[in-house]
Amino acid sequence: SLATAAAALPRDVEVGPFYEKLRDIGADFGPAFQCMKRVRCGEGEAIGEIELDDSLSGDVDSYLMHPALLDACFHVSAVAMDSLPGGDDAPMYLPIGVDGYRWFARARGPLRSHVKVRAPAVRADTLLLDVQIETLDGQRVAQLEGLRCRRASRDMFRRRADARAAAWCYEVAWQ
Repeated sequence: SLATAAAALPRDVEVGPFYEKLRDIGADFGPAFQCMKRVRCGEGEAIGEIELDDSLSGDVDSYLMHPALLDACFHVSAVAMDSLPGGDDAPMYLPIGVDGYRWFARARGPLRSHVKVRAPAVRADTLLLDVQIETLDGQRVAQLEGLRCRRASRDMFRRRADARAAAWCYEVAWQ
């Protein structure tokens, strides 16, 4: 089971500082989209527990998997990629494609996401991952095979953060 596999991974990752680090580089998910609650990792691998924020539960039946839950599975992917050797520049990777995506069941309740970076598991411009998503009791929900993630420029996120800050300071006034 993924619970057993998670226990075997060597390191707990503190979720709060993880989201703070993302916010510092310009990727602010806000409290409702911080659905990764617990995560453990080893080199190129992570298993995280995902739970939808109560503020988003009203429209959960509109989706096979609420977008915030799927996004949190990508947060687990970020932990797996961050665990790779090859530098401390803390690059941000963005999903750009997937070879295959299969649904097994509608996502209900808390989930567990298991991410493995495919070999060679070293930092590069593009990484390939496999993601398995299941309920906490082990029922398969979805599987992403060959999730392609590309390194994003930190400047891109900084420009976005700078633009938000500028919006706080300036106001368009028609005369």
